[in-house]
Amino acid sequence: MQTLFPVKAGSLILLILLGFLVSQPASAAVDLEEGWEYRWRDSPFSTEGIPEWVQGGEPEQWQAIGFPSNPPGRDGREQVWYRVTLPDGEWQEPALYILSVDLIVQVWLDGENIYQYGTFDDQGRGRFEGWPWHAIPLPEDFEGKTVYFRIFSDYTDIGLWGEVSIMNRPDLTLFILKNSLEALVIAGFSALIALLSLIFALLQTEKKSFGSIALFSLSSALLLLSESQVSQLLWNAPLAWDYLAAGSYYMLPVAMALLLEQWFADHRPWLTNLVWKIHLFYAIGAIGAALTGVVDLPSTLPTFDALLLASLLTITVVVVRRFRHLRIEQQVMLAREQRLP
Repeated sequence: MQTLFPVKAGSLILLILLGFLVSQPASAAVDLEEGWEYRWRDSPFSTEGIPEWVQGGEPEQWQAIGFPSNPPGRDGREQVWYRVTLPDGEWQEPALYILSVDLIVQVWLDGENIYQYGTFDDQGRGRFEGWPWHAIPLPEDFEGKTVYFRIFSDYTDIGLWGEVSIMNRPDLTLFILKNSLEALVIAGFSALIALLSLIFALLQTEKKSFGSIALFSLSSALLLLSESQVSQLLWNAPLAWDYLAAGSYYMLPVAMALLLEQWFADHRPWLTNLVWKIHLFYAIGAIGAALTGVVDLPSTLPTFDALLLASLLTITVVVVRRFRHLRIEQQVMLAREQRLP
């Protein structure tokens, strides 16, 4: 996907400041919250390559839905269509903004494919190619017309996710930057903590707890940056950012368990030792399997979440039993690290 708003890293601060100086956008965003309909399966295509369902026939086959995500009666289906009528408004450079789509999508308007993210094969299927936000340029005369979304997903969710709205493209750029500001600030502090901890770890001669703190802080910083919307403006490579986010996410319990193992070294903490080894093995295995095409990256997330829940319960048992042996600064740090981003 080519981003509509190429932004150099050196311009981010200026754009963020401009965003706060602009009190009102030229035209407020219009959220598409009503009038959605869905239809399971994929549409037949005409000889000209146009889906028959965008021609307006068989209106009774479409079912109303509050938001275009996870319609009832999926039963293993992997293809769905959504449609909605676009509202009127005063626009200069209109764009249809979608926070995320599970998993790949085509957008049709007036019988034309105006946008596509991902590759559809002859069976209307495709592979995961990342979770970017989408900015779809709209023609000048789009008001009152019906826009269609062709979607494939073999993930647990299918359809659009988060906000769906129409706004002017310059306003959308500022909107993305404002939404990412908090994550960027926290990521910067986490990166600073990681750097200082790494320096202290190199100077440390006994316990290597600073190394675990550096790993946790660095993973947190990378996770926050890669999941922030501004990352797509910095480097338009959604799939790479998703791999970075997943790898960082998978390494957080490794760092936490390593730190606890070092703090409780005098008590032979074999449970925490087992936890970090299992999570390190899973992180390497899951990312490696996804990179080699054995599995799609999204399919590794539910398994990790279940593993993380079991690990957190195990760590909680260890901490409760040994909490009084920790120093006050360790107790405060542990409370912070238990809140995974």
